[in-house]
Amino acid sequence: MRRSGPVRWIQLLLVFLAVVALVLGIVLKSTVGLPLTQRSGVDTELVAVSCGGSGHCHAVSAGGRVIVQSGDTWATEDSGTTRNLHGISCPDASHCWAVGDGGTVIRYDAGTWSPQASGTPLDLFGVDCPSAGGCRAVGKGGVVDFFDGRSWRLQATRTLRDLETVACADIDHCVAGGRGGVVMVLSGGGWVLASSGTSADLRGSACSDAGHCRIVGDGGTIRFFDGGARLDPEPAQTSEALSAVSCSDATHCWAAGDSGTVLFYDGSKWTPIDSGVTTRLDGVASVDAAHALLAGDQGLLLDASTPPWLLLLFGEDGAYRLLVAALVLAVLTALITVGAAAASALVGSR
Repeated sequence: MRRSGPVRWIQLLLVFLAVVALVLGIVLKSTVGLPLTQRSGVDTELVAVSCGGSGHCHAVSAGGRVIVQSGDTWATEDSGTTRNLHGISCPDASHCWAVGDGGTVIRYDAGTWSPQASGTPLDLFGVDCPSAGGCRAVGKGGVVDFFDGRSWRLQATRTLRDLETVACADIDHCVAGGRGGVVMVLSGGGWVLASSGTSADLRGSACSDAGHCRIVGDGGTIRFFDGGARLDPEPAQTSEALSAVSCSDATHCWAAGDSGTVLFYDGSKWTPIDSGVTTRLDGVASVDAAHALLAGDQGLLLDASTPPWLLLLFGEDGAYRLLVAALVLAVLTALITVGAAAASALVGSR
């Protein structure tokens, strides 16, 4: 009978843990919602999206198509080109640059798109404009283009591989990545090669400041660049190809890719987020620290919100695991109760 005290305490502890797991599981399941779908008004693949502020976003696709956000709705704009567009960057609500096939560059200024001479006939795949006074663009055969606020001019490159993405913390601190894991870093006024440690194609990049840049690519590849001499790998929790990444600051980043893959970075780790779709997501833009806009196949647009701390703590399937844990603890409590009662009956019979 002396054992009944410790057994009773174990039972109470298990019941308490089961209740905690059950409550957390129910709360997590009820608070985690899927990203909201927005109507883009187009059915083509949206390959890139950029936001110059909340409610001021643009997305681009094949055939020179550009759509613009106006509050909660989207509308098609006359871009002035029928060339396929691959990248867009909007440093503010009034200015954007988009790039595409054949060296196409178009500029958005106060509601109107107009062409600009890029100085190259090669396809341009990525562009980033940290301000309205300066942009960097990259593309086929390692081409690098620079806009100084007046005109575009070509810069010396360090690779002949296709560069698919570029990101700049400011006009003097940029990273670019592309085919076969090639990475170039802009430092001291010139581009230099950097070791990425991967041969995977790199497709998206983002810099919140000169010491916090990320490049993503095939096979769930994520590389972090802190302004030093190398890029460090980060666990992505997925093997799906990642097409884009965007960061509002050093502790709020989003990545998107194949099969509806969405990841969120909270300053310490990447967490998979249920997007509710299985289509490919090609573009992502951080609107602010609390929201991001995702773009993809068939004109898909998703408005995602920063996930709750419970999801970041327990993961994408955290609610399921917590509810299973509560069930296991409840069964264990029942088994201990039955065992204790049987033991007491046995002792009493003697």
